[in-house]
Amino acid sequence: MSPQSHNRIFLFWTGDNAMSRQRRSCLDSFYVNSSCDVVLVTSHNLSRWLVSPLHPAYPYLSFTHRADYLRCYFMHHYGGGYSDIKHCSFDWSPYFRQLRLSGTNCYMCGYRESSPKDVASFCKHIRSNYRSLPGMGHFIFKPYTPITFDWFSGVHSFLDGLLGDLISHPGTYHPRAVLGGVHGRDFLPKILHCSSRYPLQWNELLGQILHPISFKYQENLSLSMPSVDTIIGYR
Repeated sequence: MSPQSHNRIFLFWTGDNAMSRQRRSCLDSFYVNSSCDVVLVTSHNLSRWLVSPLHPAYPYLSFTHRADYLRCYFMHHYGGGYSDIKHCSFDWSPYFRQLRLSGTNCYMCGYRESSPKDVASFCKHIRSNYRSLPGMGHFIFKPYTPITFDWFSGVHSFLDGLLGDLISHPGTYHPRAVLGGVHGRDFLPKILHCSSRYPLQWNELLGQILHPISFKYQENLSLSMPSVDTIIGYR
């Protein structure tokens, strides 16, 4: 088995809506530039990857929040890489190699957050230590480590408390459904579906859970990867 066969990056497209031309171009950039095995997980092949049941709230999440859930599920059970479907401009293999050689006390490799405002925590102390925290757009994890157990448990506990509300007010009306409405195209100050009672905020299922956990394990993180490339459009 070649070393590259261990270098697997998961990407998620959780709805039945078609990718835009820009998004498809971003997906193609992983095949061209990442030097890794790229796996696109969709609603059609997700069942092949399941090693334990998804949380029962999953069908009621918006497509974006489903991707937030699945990156936790896959990093816990499989490890490897995860990325948003945005432009990939670098070779991931050195970072896989770095994580493999880092010893048992290093659990993940990612990139540093760039600003306190990007940290999804209400704790001022955690936000002020943003340079010790990973960004949420892409990373590489070892599976079944203390950080993934805490992350997986935290996500499931959080969804346990919201299951009833999600069944009553699912987020399937819009791929990017969030509490209080969805920002209009290109983040114009127009609000769509502002009367929806879908109970999840934008970063509530990802950063608000993982950032505090990452702060707890900051000594076990390597933050050497390049940041997400948002210069090239992806929507």
